[in-house]
Amino acid sequence: MKYYVEIQSEEDLASPWNDDRCVFMAWTFDQSRIEDCIKINDSYYATYESMELPEEKEFKYLSYQNLRGSSVENTVTAVLPAGEYGVRESSLTLEEIKQS
Repeated sequence: MKYYVEIQSEEDLASPWNDDRCVFMAWTFDQSRIEDCIKINDSYYATYESMELPEEKEFKYLSYQNLRGSSVENTVTAVLPAGEYGVRESSLTLEEIKQS
């Protein structure tokens, strides 16, 4: 789903975020400059897409650990239940912005 977040600066745009239920992924905004953001009622909004899983899904990813000075690579398997992931706090839909 597409979400909008009101931003104040380009530093806001550069800050990725995580979902505690999906720690191996990070989300970022679609825009990298405030000029590229959507301006609504004198406020700037950046957009991003959450991840929606209609059913349980298995993910495999690489995890690196530093053990006694040596880097060890492990393959980790994570199973996520159906749901929506990556929703940032204070996110709004376009309909919610229009209603305010």
